[in-house]
Amino acid sequence: MSKSFSVDWFSSNIPYLQEYLAPIAGHPHIHALEVGSFEGRSTTWFLDTILTHPTSHITCVDTFKGSPEHEGVVETDSLLQRFSSNIKRYQNVNRITVFQQTSEQFFIQNVSKMQGKFDFI
Repeated sequence: MSKSFSVDWFSSNIPYLQEYLAPIAGHPHIHALEVGSFEGRSTTWFLDTILTHPTSHITCVDTFKGSPEHEGVVETDSLLQRFSSNIKRYQNVNRITVFQQTSEQFFIQNVSKMQGKFDFI
């Protein structure tokens, strides 16, 4: 299943992420929180590279409405559709949870449930 991305604001971070996250790559029960998932480029990278164990999981938080820096650069009306298409194969194996809301809403609603839940954010 091919992935579809319109821009790449993520790949320049890969060397740093690999350096810092390599010690946990492939380990069981690793849980990540991603605040701002956009089209899912980083989400799929984490799942393909770091969260490779079947029991590892990522929680994504995004409004999927874009923000001011996206205006005129990328079409934001179909962000959720592109994200959903890009992560589809991971949803079938229950490795991803998506919250379509602002980070503020997410933290207000979930802060009491989060203690010790995420290995990296």
